Amino acid sequence: MPLGASLWLEQHIHGRFPLYIERMLYIPLTVSTILLLNYLFRHTPQWLNKSIAWFGIISLEIYLVHLHFVLPNITPYHLGYWPTLLIMVAVTMPLAWILHRINTLIANGITSLLANHTTKQAE
Repeated sequence: MPLGASLWLEQHIHGRFPLYIERMLYIPLTVSTILLLNYLFRHTPQWLNKSIAWFGIISLEIYLVHLHFVLPNITPYHLGYWPTLLIMVAVTMPLAWILHRINTLIANGITSLLANHTTKQAE
């Protein structure tokens, strides 16, 4: 019930109240969505859970790439919602995965250097 009410309020009366009151709407929306997804993921196949976990792993990269690089270059064309969404997803997902791989390689390299440095100091 809170999920449906929150979605209805967000879509139909958005902009009619002060911003801080509208932001309070996200609290029941978030809690009810978490409870619903918790129940859902306990009953889904393992391959689906792993696929969703992969999206969670690269979610920061998805956010950064789409917001700062892809979306500003697509919106001037005024293609409409669905074409913009499809182009954005098609471009963002590979770029986010590549950025994640680069970040992982850099982090592993730094971790390796620090581990070697601390073992040499211990000797």
